Amino acid sequence: VVAMGILILIFGVGAPLFADAYRDIALRTEQKRFVNLLRRAEQYAFSNHAASSYGLRIFDGSFIFFRGSSYADRNAVFDETYARSDTLRFSGPSEIIFFSPAGLPSGAASWSLFRGDERIGLIVLNEYGAITW
Repeated sequence: VVAMGILILIFGVGAPLFADAYRDIALRTEQKRFVNLLRRAEQYAFSNHAASSYGLRIFDGSFIFFRGSSYADRNAVFDETYARSDTLRFSGPSEIIFFSPAGLPSGAASWSLFRGDERIGLIVLNEYGAITW
């Protein structure tokens, strides 16, 4: 009975801590995935890979890495889809393009990450392609 009480106490105190740690890991993973995809699009455009521009499109459930001067004019055969967390919401441009061969973005942009109504992260892309987060 005492051992059972100790286990209940440990799990009662530990569960909220583990839940917070999981949410933090999910946030960092989502930020890293997004930043890595931005950098990849920039690198592909800068290296003039397949003589094309590259971009990233944000949807509610996914990121799509694409080849082309816009998502609407892309060649969908080359799309790469990456799942997103449904607990985080992005606020900012839904599409960013890096133009070949300079690798410069279509413009400066910033994305706020929200969990519910709480802003929990910020990713900034300047007009030269530098990313801070």
